[in-house]
Amino acid sequence: MMSNLPPINNSELFSNVNMEWSLINIDVLLPHEETIPSRLQEIREKLEKQGYFHKPILIDIETKTILDGHHKYRASIDLGLDLIPAIEVEYLNNDSIKLELWRWRDFSNISKQDVLNWAQSHRLYPPKTTRHVVDFRIPKTRIPLSKLVNSAII
Repeated sequence: MMSNLPPINNSELFSNVNMEWSLINIDVLLPHEETIPSRLQEIREKLEKQGYFHKPILIDIETKTILDGHHKYRASIDLGLDLIPAIEVEYLNNDSIKLELWRWRDFSNISKQDVLNWAQSHRLYPPKTTRHVVDFRIPKTRIPLSKLVNSAII
């Protein structure tokens, strides 16, 4: 019987190189926001129950700063994963990625460069300070967690 599940790689989904995902060594990633403990637990339990990743995180290609997916990143660490599916984008000069600030935060002005600077200095904004809105579709994936643990990193 044929499955309607998304493919394990995205070669069938996109021809635009900016939409392709790859497996990234989790140790090189730089978060810029803290996580919410209850949301982290929810994501971790969801990953464990499903046994696979269904959507890659979004990162800056130059600095490896996480733009979207902090809870998946932290859950991956908690689960002992070595790799994580990610879409790498050129962040600073990319008009298809908009930086917004959540209204309930005290920060009135944060730039894309500020996000990168905070991540590189290992400082974290409070949870849900920034929101990245993209003008492209994030592809669905189906990558078994077993493929992300103790994997040979290329």
